[in-house]
Amino acid sequence: MNDVYENCDRFAKTLDSLLRDYREMTVKLEQLVLERNITADAIRCEELVESLEKRHEIVKRSEIICEIKGIVADDPDLLSISWLRDTLTTRLKAAENEVRRSAADDMRRGLVSLNASLVTSALRGLANLGVLEAELEVQLSSSAAEVDVKLVELSSALDNSVRLLPQCVNLIHSQLEQCALLGATQLTKFVEKLARIIRARVPLDAPFSLRFVQQMSRVLNSRPECSGPLIEALRPLKNAILSQSLGRLHQIVEQHDFAAIQNSVFVDKLVSAIEEEMKRLEWDVELREETQKNTQKCLDVVAKRLESEIKLDAENLLLGWFSRISIYNTPV
Repeated sequence: MNDVYENCDRFAKTLDSLLRDYREMTVKLEQLVLERNITADAIRCEELVESLEKRHEIVKRSEIICEIKGIVADDPDLLSISWLRDTLTTRLKAAENEVRRSAADDMRRGLVSLNASLVTSALRGLANLGVLEAELEVQLSSSAAEVDVKLVELSSALDNSVRLLPQCVNLIHSQLEQCALLGATQLTKFVEKLARIIRARVPLDAPFSLRFVQQMSRVLNSRPECSGPLIEALRPLKNAILSQSLGRLHQIVEQHDFAAIQNSVFVDKLVSAIEEEMKRLEWDVELREETQKNTQKCLDVVAKRLESEIKLDAENLLLGWFSRISIYNTPV
């Protein structure tokens, strides 16, 4: 029995010793694997940095930077390697800033020249760096600010509106064409910014409002996919134009003395004014229809004024009754 106990005890000690040895070996192997992975990642990063210095394409350089940053994110211990730390921090950050700046410049050049392929490659480069949304917001804000400055100049230099108005509308059309290259989402964002600027910068009583709405309508006809917010932004201007048109007609009516015997001059003047208003606004379906309604309102006012001047006393009523009888009794 003692022999069995001694054998079992010896066997247990042997197993315990082997287990400790295996555990130590496992730890050493894990450390070796970790060191091997770190070494492989370090070598890969060094190769990528060398490749980055040789390549000049924006998209390819951004892909290399993205891969290096991904490796470092998965293995932060790389930053503890002395000979690699400066490369993965200072040099990589400088290269990233350079690629971002170059991609943003390419995007702007592509937009100005309407070069879709250049814009597309620049957007890919910015997306690889994870800064696409930020750069797009900068671009949209810059474009909107440029239009804002032009509209402020137009509104503050009314004497020079004949020259400034076409420039302003052409700038808006150019910005819409450029933003269309950035995609439907960015175009919608820019249009919403532009709509807010128009509401804020174009006075309702501006003398150039009619020409502005007319020229903007031509621009919107070429971009129906983004016209909604701009149509709503132009609606207050259209309403002001219609109010001014109706006001001019009412002024003619109010200035006329309906008690006067001769009304032919007034009729000619009113008809001429109505024709002029219809001609001024016939280019827009909505304005044309509303002008017709305004014309009817004006004629209703004239009818009421004429009715108020008619003297329906007993003598005139009796004369009218005898006149109708004589007409009925007159042989044909």
